[in-house]
Amino acid sequence: MNNSIFALEGLSLSEEESRGEERNEMLRMREENLTKIIKALEEVEQSESWSSLKILIFDNLKENLQKKIFQEATKEKPDVSFLNSLKGEWTWAKRYADLSVFRDEKRLELAGIRKSLHGKKE
Repeated sequence: MNNSIFALEGLSLSEEESRGEERNEMLRMREENLTKIIKALEEVEQSESWSSLKILIFDNLKENLQKKIFQEATKEKPDVSFLNSLKGEWTWAKRYADLSVFRDEKRLELAGIRKSLHGKKE
């Protein structure tokens, strides 16, 4: 290993290793949390309560927000602050209304962390 880089930065090899260990510990904690989040999302997604909420609230949410955005945007004097608010709601709905999409995002994040920690993809 070329230690000249550490000398230039004023770091000893042990300080750099310590930083690497701290980073790995943070990644392990994030890995553990993501595993719990994914498991919880899977359990919620399979529940009868989520099925009811999905049907009653989330199924048409994105489409309804898109209609509101279009209606406001096509007005002669659109309210920009209202449009921004609607856009934020639409972004939220896009990400969280479908738990499988949100769960898959978390799985990808977990795979990246595991690859960093263990050098393997799961």
